[in-house]
Amino acid sequence: MGNEAIYLSCAETAKLIRQALKKAFPAVKFSVRSSVYSGGASINVEWTDGPITQAVEAVVGQYSGANFDGMEDLKTYNRSWLMPDGTATLAQRPSSASISAEEYQKPHEDAVLVRFGADFIFATRRISKDFEERCKALYLELDQAGRFEVEGKMRPPFNQMNAMEDVGLRYAAILSREEVTA
Repeated sequence: MGNEAIYLSCAETAKLIRQALKKAFPAVKFSVRSSVYSGGASINVEWTDGPITQAVEAVVGQYSGANFDGMEDLKTYNRSWLMPDGTATLAQRPSSASISAEEYQKPHEDAVLVRFGADFIFATRRISKDFEERCKALYLELDQAGRFEVEGKMRPPFNQMNAMEDVGLRYAAILSREEVTA
């Protein structure tokens, strides 16, 4: 694998993220904000209701330009393959004390080796009061049906802080699909 990777600025990376989110979740409005500072750069992605955080992280994570190894207090930089459709896949991740090195062959003849300008991408989902009430209603319905009983122990009462855990990712995903298609 050649060493020459094209550097994409944090703003260029944010543009690719916006395109990927629009393609994956066309009905959801996302806020994608880039921040460049002396120690690097990051992108914050925020939205209300819509898809669960893990689904958004699966889309935006491919554009992360770095990793952090807390065991060594070391930031390492990734190189990625940028596909013609704007998606990306890991090309090379250097090793550190607790992160194994990874290297992948060019997956498409038109893929370009790049280094993304955003070191880290943070995804934050906000829950609206209406969505919280819908989750609570579903939780209560499932609770009455005994769906949350595990080995004779009931789950804790519903509250916003543990809403997604109480309802469970499967049920939250059902509600999220309703939000996405609304």
